[in-house]
Amino acid sequence: MQHVKRLIVEMHRRSIWKVLGVYLVGSWVGYQVITELTDRVGLPDWVPAFAIVLFVIGLPIVLATALVQEGAPSFRRSQPDFAPTDPTLLPIDLTLLPESATADRPATPEPARGLQHRLLTWNKAIAGGIVAFLLLGTTAAGYVGLRNAGVGPFGSLLATGELSNRERMVIADFQTLSGDTSLAAAVTEAFRMDFAQTPVVTVVEPAYVREVLQRMSRDPKSKLDADLAREVAIRDNIKAYLAGELSRAGTKYIIAAKLVSAKDATVLASFRETASDSTVIIDAVDRLSKSLREKIGESFRLLRADKPLEAVSTPSLDALLKYTRGVYAIDVDRDFDAGISMLQEAIATDSGFAMAWRKLAVAYSNSGRGRDLVVSAAIKAYQFRDRLTDIERYGADAYYHMAVVQDDNKAISAYELLRDRDPTASTNNLGLLYRNVRDNEKAAEAFREAIKRDSMLAVAHGNLFGSLFDLGRRDEAEQVAAMVERKFPTDPMVQQLKAGLAYAKGDIAGTIEGVTRARAMRRAALFQATTEFALADLTMVQGKLAEASRRRAAGAAIQLERGNIWAPLNRELWEVRADLDVRRDPVRAGQRLRAAVAQYPLEPIPPINRPYFNIANLYALTGDVAKARSTITDFENGTPAELRGNTTDNRLLLDGLIALSEKRYSEAVDLIRRTVELTGCNTCLHATMALAFEAASQPDSAIAYLEAHVAALRTNAVVDAFVLGPSYERLAELYEQQGNREKAALYAGKFVELWQNADAELQPRVQAKKQMLSRLNERR
Repeated sequence: MQHVKRLIVEMHRRSIWKVLGVYLVGSWVGYQVITELTDRVGLPDWVPAFAIVLFVIGLPIVLATALVQEGAPSFRRSQPDFAPTDPTLLPIDLTLLPESATADRPATPEPARGLQHRLLTWNKAIAGGIVAFLLLGTTAAGYVGLRNAGVGPFGSLLATGELSNRERMVIADFQTLSGDTSLAAAVTEAFRMDFAQTPVVTVVEPAYVREVLQRMSRDPKSKLDADLAREVAIRDNIKAYLAGELSRAGTKYIIAAKLVSAKDATVLASFRETASDSTVIIDAVDRLSKSLREKIGESFRLLRADKPLEAVSTPSLDALLKYTRGVYAIDVDRDFDAGISMLQEAIATDSGFAMAWRKLAVAYSNSGRGRDLVVSAAIKAYQFRDRLTDIERYGADAYYHMAVVQDDNKAISAYELLRDRDPTASTNNLGLLYRNVRDNEKAAEAFREAIKRDSMLAVAHGNLFGSLFDLGRRDEAEQVAAMVERKFPTDPMVQQLKAGLAYAKGDIAGTIEGVTRARAMRRAALFQATTEFALADLTMVQGKLAEASRRRAAGAAIQLERGNIWAPLNRELWEVRADLDVRRDPVRAGQRLRAAVAQYPLEPIPPINRPYFNIANLYALTGDVAKARSTITDFENGTPAELRGNTTDNRLLLDGLIALSEKRYSEAVDLIRRTVELTGCNTCLHATMALAFEAASQPDSAIAYLEAHVAALRTNAVVDAFVLGPSYERLAELYEQQGNREKAALYAGKFVELWQNADAELQPRVQAKKQMLSRLNERR
């Protein structure tokens, strides 16, 4: 113990503690500088680790140099203190002796400097440290240089030219040697999630692969093993595919993955990782994926910036398994009910699973569920968006503003940011938003860009078709329809577009045939409901009220069965419109409206799903202004402000209809015109504008709007269902009043042709127009 104390005393005396402190502080500062340079410059991860090794090696060298240069601590026993009893032995004060007594005393010689003094010097220690770190820097720079130049085993696949930046890549379904296919599927999905973070390659979406399989006359649900993945890649000019396998040894799991050239099946890179048990499989996938991405050529800086896979997706393997099954059910089987159920289970396991929330919101929307469910899931995805990849986070922000806030301009800005940051991101939703704000040129451009980025995105083709019709470019729209038929011959969209073209040409029989064929091609409940509604509109256009009512009821029944409790109310409101616009019986319409609201009260319906404005508009049109106003008061009191969206156009229209009902005609015309300008819809409210002008005793303006409506190019009967026949009928009457027999005859003939097979209750009006035609022809 005495030796230790003496060592500490000597170290204090010789400042070794100070040397140690300075070295440790300097090492810490140096390490911070190295890690900062590693991040900024993009050096390999092993550079900071090797720096630590050098600092550790340098520590004993520095301490040894300090001890040698300052002199080693003494461990000799000190002379004992004693008090001599013999006076002759008393100490002598040499300073009292004459100079002659001390002049001849020999000086104490300095000790000779040994080998350690010559080797362990401060100059050599500092020079050695500098040389060591220069070697580290040179090695790191050489490694990065060789990697970026594609030289030797360090060369990246981008540098060697094996792959190009943003190269497409197919991920095959991982094979399992342990029989656990669900776990293998989860590993495959985990790789997709992780590779979604990289900007150097683009993973081909499963939906795209299924379209390619269809073109290959293969079952789209085929398991994408390595051989089939290679065939898909070769067929679609994709250079590489990723294949792997999952095996088990006791409690351990071994995951192996290889990147393979599709052209000659050459293995471009292969790695393997081991997971000690199933709870750390996600970590193993993350390490393995990063090794592959590093080999491909992703920068070290971006690799380090990426979040761990468990932070991006979920730390729960069970949640990932359920998410994977849900995605498969939705994207492959098109079974939304089963997929939604699995996603809900995944979220129950990990409530912060942002990707599952986001997928659930989209699934709710695409399956026709209520807006309350879509909004709830989209809000959750937005709250947990930090657990999404950068690209997915941009998408979640955009979808939030699109579906929840309903602020088209903010949603457009978010989607434009996504488009600019990710050259592979779909611009389809951006196109839909452009259509919402009636910028059809930009909408068409966005849909074309979406097709360019993913040539097998069928929905973008259909949306482009619609935008081109909005722009009046029928020839281009027909070219798109032909392209869809070549690319997706078994997709119901082919028949839907044919139906749209037929309707644009006035061929209602051909339109009905196309919709009927499309309905037969897809049995999904949502599709069955929407096609029933389309057929209801088409038969309503022809004045076949009974058949239209049956079809509308059939579609509503499907919706109700799927949980849309507001479907019966919407069906009744549709009937009210029929009474108002087709039967021209506002008294009957008012009675039906009051009965519908009493039979199907709004209270059980989630507030944001309630058709407040539709009900209020109908109250205004049937003359019950007080109920119209109180309905909107209920909307404002019952709907959270942040979920109301932009209701400016709805309020303008309602105010216009109230003014019309209160016979404030000039004000009504102004308010409805402003609504048209705000929405940009050229035909949606033309019949309403004509009604207001006619009430204001301005028949010429009424005629102008009615003619604009009937002449507009459309591909469906959504707007025409209630007003096309009555518009022809009223144009004939107005022109006859003006003495324009030619135009009166033209529109009377169109009306008779359209309603020739109308229901018996409407036939008196058909007969009246036939008599008009006879009368007009007699005068010629």
